[in-house]
Amino acid sequence: MPRPDPARPARRPAKRPRSAGGRPEARSDVYRPLRHAEPAAAASSERAVVVILEKAGLLLGREGVVDAYDRAATTEIANASLRDVRPDIVHQCLLALFDSELGAQRRLRVYISLFARSGRTVEVSPALRPPRTFRRFKGLVAALLRDGEVRAADGAVLMRVLPGSVAPVVPYGAPVIGLTNAAAAPVRTATQLARESLAAPVDDTLQGGVKNVAGFFCISCTDEADLDGVDYVTQQACLSAYPTTAHVMCARICEGFTRAARATAAAAGSGE
Repeated sequence: MPRPDPARPARRPAKRPRSAGGRPEARSDVYRPLRHAEPAAAASSERAVVVILEKAGLLLGREGVVDAYDRAATTEIANASLRDVRPDIVHQCLLALFDSELGAQRRLRVYISLFARSGRTVEVSPALRPPRTFRRFKGLVAALLRDGEVRAADGAVLMRVLPGSVAPVVPYGAPVIGLTNAAAAPVRTATQLARESLAAPVDDTLQGGVKNVAGFFCISCTDEADLDGVDYVTQQACLSAYPTTAHVMCARICEGFTRAARATAAAAGSGE
């Protein structure tokens, strides 16, 4: 092995890349939320609602996104449970979230946790309009898992893959409500949870995480919608006395915040 020449100067470390404006680009290991254009109808004082889709079964195989009920004999899921590879549940949840009034107002912050399988998290832009068909959704997810991000025609990032879990998203000490079908969880209506979140939103002085948030909610994208093994959930609640699917939970919590906001506005108007 050749020895380094003492007369030759040492190589200087590479400079950080700079943007078109001359400023150095941001570090990729520091979490920064996706920027989006606020609609004119949304007020800047309104807090966002963060929904974490846990246990998402998004897996990229040789022929695209693996679907357990489409190719159950593929080698990608030979050693995994069929219930863990359900991209259709994720698609239904995204449709229920972004088709709501909160989604139209761009007050939703959605994160898809792939940490249990691949140790990654997907951040979804509030400006995303999910594909209507499941086939197009699988193509979108395949491009996301292959390239690390999905951009719109104007260059805006619609979805991107973050390394690690959702820990950088949730502030330290912030309450996270897990929506589940567990028998031990109390039955609460979505409007009650929304009113409590709007009355006591997440403290912005907490360290790290997303700011200006009314509440954090976690929903499992599995058949049973169980939250077993999710350690950052501080309390659990059932939205019905009967088992409920994940996309129905997403639709109900969004509708609960819409009703709570309307009731608050009506009470303020009658008080004047």
